[in-house]
Amino acid sequence: MKKLCFALLGVALGLPLFSAPDPFKVSQLIHDGLSKNEEAISESSQELSSDQRAILFNQYQKKTDMPIACNIFLGYGIGSFVQGDTASGMMLLVSNAVSTTCLVSGYILYIRGADEVSTRNGYGCGNNLSNGKCATGVALLSAGIGLGIGVLIADIAAPIRYADRYNARLLSALSKTAVAVVPDGPEVAVSTAIRVPLN
Repeated sequence: MKKLCFALLGVALGLPLFSAPDPFKVSQLIHDGLSKNEEAISESSQELSSDQRAILFNQYQKKTDMPIACNIFLGYGIGSFVQGDTASGMMLLVSNAVSTTCLVSGYILYIRGADEVSTRNGYGCGNNLSNGKCATGVALLSAGIGLGIGVLIADIAAPIRYADRYNARLLSALSKTAVAVVPDGPEVAVSTAIRVPLN
């Protein structure tokens, strides 16, 4: 009987030594989605060391170089979609489509107006915007160029803004501390864990 008690005591004392925190569980939770698993990530990551948290943060943080390059060179919000930011991707997709439509239709109207004017007086629209097609073409071209410049700025800003917000949420989820409130008679005792920065 004594041997059985010592064996059970040895197992009970030895289990905490072999139950190391599992960073793979936290990794899977982050992979499945930060927004829907933020609380579970926070709870599971409390057991991890600061090195394990830093590794997870570096592995899952959103980068900005590829999304910005895709947004600039391919356009239409492709980089934001690649990054996982569908809201900004849709906004950039629609904005790029409107800008391109303004540019193309403005160019077509301007050329048609120039053809009409040149058959009448021998020269194109030039400074004479009395022809409706020329005036509308110039207005659409101007709107398309202005919108295109604005979209280019948004193509650069959207991935940076999304990465900053996502990375802040990830860092917060990985480094939250446990706060336990224990009722103790008429007073309340609060104990907190130490918050370990990852940097």
